[in-house]
Amino acid sequence: ASAPVSSAAPTPSAVPTADLASARLPGTDATIYEHASDPIRLTQYSVKDAKTKDWTDYPRASLTGTFTKSTKLQGVLSPDGRFLAERPLGWTGGYDAVIITDKVSGESFTVKTSRKPLGSYIEMWSRDSRKILLDMGNSDNKEKVWQSSGFIVVDVTTREAKLVSLRESSLRSGNYGFDGTGDAVVIADSDAKNQRLRFFDDSGARVRVIPNIGGAIASEMFSPSGQQFATTCPGLDAGTACVYDAQSGAERARFESKCNGNPWWFDETHLTCWVRPDSGGDRQQIQVLDFNGKMVRLLADIPTNGENISVTYTYTRK
Repeated sequence: ASAPVSSAAPTPSAVPTADLASARLPGTDATIYEHASDPIRLTQYSVKDAKTKDWTDYPRASLTGTFTKSTKLQGVLSPDGRFLAERPLGWTGGYDAVIITDKVSGESFTVKTSRKPLGSYIEMWSRDSRKILLDMGNSDNKEKVWQSSGFIVVDVTTREAKLVSLRESSLRSGNYGFDGTGDAVVIADSDAKNQRLRFFDDSGARVRVIPNIGGAIASEMFSPSGQQFATTCPGLDAGTACVYDAQSGAERARFESKCNGNPWWFDETHLTCWVRPDSGGDRQQIQVLDFNGKMVRLLADIPTNGENISVTYTYTRK
């Protein structure tokens, strides 16, 4: 596929704020608020035990279903809601693997990924629900810090994994995502104040670079159309958001907000982020913001323990 065609900034869309359904998330005191027409859905969340530091994953049964504690690792629902991708607790014949369950047929199958000692970590599904992107590496070092060595693309149709080793610097703290076209893979550092956004093809060749961007989560930085991406503003901390044209890299918007982390997308004209609404308080929220930094919708309210909760929102295909 070719790169998304650049266009003028889109006209702000209406965000539904009435007739919201609420649901409590098991294992937490968090409540989520959803509307049938929402372009994104919470498809998985994880809760970290403050003492053991272990994460427990709660994948969603369907795009509108309930959340259940997983006996495996991660648990990421595809954008069309058909497939659930999970990782096994241990090695499979000396390999890490992905377990994929077809929610329609009930069939599950396993695709081996990286050979021990290299492990893998699910980053995201492609927008068409045909591919899964994983980070490949290990934390077998003195600092016990994850060191990436490349990425893996699993094709759900062929049930095959393609391992791509990268001969690049600055992979240690990076995370991977598909770009707006779905054809290239990008790497970004969520904590960086200034970095280059690097694009790679499926052979590991660097095909493009956009310089001077801020921190971003690669799997969440591109808008639903693929024509824009968002980061914290270069040189600045959380509480800023910069929106860029995905083709030219030109800055389209910049604003300040109460965000305490990296932004991701609700639709083409609204971003989403974690916010502490009460200065110095424990309560956290996930809010939808316009490009002026103003809250227009509450997605989740987390009275306590928000620092030990991780969420995955997915663009659903409508």
